[in-house]
Amino acid sequence: MEQQQVLADLEYAKTLAEDGVKSPLVGGRFGLMWGVLLVITFTVQWAFLSGTVELPQHYLGFLWLGFGVVGGIGTFLLDRSLRDKPGLRSVGNRLDNAIWLFFSLAMAACFVGLLVYMSTRGADYPMFDTMVAIGFAGQGMAYGTLSQVTGQRWMLLPATAALLMAVVAFALLATVVLYLVAAIGIVFTVVLPSVHQLRNEPADVS
Repeated sequence: MEQQQVLADLEYAKTLAEDGVKSPLVGGRFGLMWGVLLVITFTVQWAFLSGTVELPQHYLGFLWLGFGVVGGIGTFLLDRSLRDKPGLRSVGNRLDNAIWLFFSLAMAACFVGLLVYMSTRGADYPMFDTMVAIGFAGQGMAYGTLSQVTGQRWMLLPATAALLMAVVAFALLATVVLYLVAAIGIVFTVVLPSVHQLRNEPADVS
């Protein structure tokens, strides 16, 4: 009898753990904000480079600075809005947070590396195009990992789209149209998946 109780307790603990992993993800609002910012930023960059908007190219630095500042402030404010969200500390949501945190740090490391390259070997702006391709590849890895661990198979769709966009981005390196194509790609790899996550979020605990 005691052995049966132990087995039942273990099965119950296993169920709780699986439920924790498969609980709805609550990071959709962050993805939506960053996705919209990326669409705007990529589109404006394309307009600069294509001559649609005639401004000096060094203004692109202010564009990306604004992207980082607005995104950072938005992340801080959105983080506060999650305090009463059930499932926030589930395994799945902690994994989601960790993956996107280190994705962001990896992108920042690549950006700093490119700045060092440019400062020591001379300006080579097309080198920054690689950030677009690396970003899409990283998204594919992130979505694919989350799909396999959390059981949310729908994430394989944005994972596949992101990996395909990485191929396209590498093929379009050093072309102006890259940024317009990237803006369109972000709609499918970030904005729409984030909207889907938002729709499936649990209600706040009152």
